[in-house]
Amino acid sequence: RYEVKGGLPGIEWGQLYEKSSIDSSLASDDLEFCCAVLHDDTGCSCAIYRSLEKRLICLSFRGTCAPIDLVTDASIAQSAWVEGEDVEDPDTFKIHTGFRKSLNSISRRLKELMLAAVAPGEDLSDYDVLVTGHSLGGALATSFVMDVAEYGMDAGRGLPQLEPSEPWWSSIASTITGKKVQMGAPPPPPRPKSLKMYNFGSPRVGNDAFCRKFDSLVGNGIDEAYRIVNDQDAVTRFPRTMNG
Repeated sequence: RYEVKGGLPGIEWGQLYEKSSIDSSLASDDLEFCCAVLHDDTGCSCAIYRSLEKRLICLSFRGTCAPIDLVTDASIAQSAWVEGEDVEDPDTFKIHTGFRKSLNSISRRLKELMLAAVAPGEDLSDYDVLVTGHSLGGALATSFVMDVAEYGMDAGRGLPQLEPSEPWWSSIASTITGKKVQMGAPPPPPRPKSLKMYNFGSPRVGNDAFCRKFDSLVGNGIDEAYRIVNDQDAVTRFPRTMNG
């Protein structure tokens, strides 16, 4: 059985979890840590867990804990959510530049690994996906979920772009066969059985248009979305925007 690690002085998170009223079978006995993805330049980091028994894949984005993360947090200018769209158009979905750059540095690799995390003979559509993160990680979780909810698990690119994606299955097929695989028109990117997000202390992610788009996906690609904050936490009211 996977043991929850970490904590604060005098508090072990694993013991707190076991003593809580939360159903301790939620994670199942076979919950396992699969891997972590870390980008040296952006500092973006995410861990992948899975339970084959419950057909569950969990992503946990790390919050601010390194100097490079402070640069990401402080990047208050906004970029187009879909790369190539006009950032000056008031109807364009915009995301804070630091968040987009950070997530885009690992997003494609994350999707490839998630597609490879299912059991042999199974498909992502058999699996529930749960995404979480704290602080900066909460903003990255929000962005990742919005991408998957609208476009599916498109591992042929990082974040959304006007330029066509590469076939989403090409990297996995090449890894298995050891050579570049050529196929006809690819099927659409797969989607998980359910997609849920719980983030904690997340800062603001994008402009009003971005928020409206995210809200429109709840119940239409996103099964549950919770942003949990402390009303005294100033981080959740930042960053302010320069071009929102």
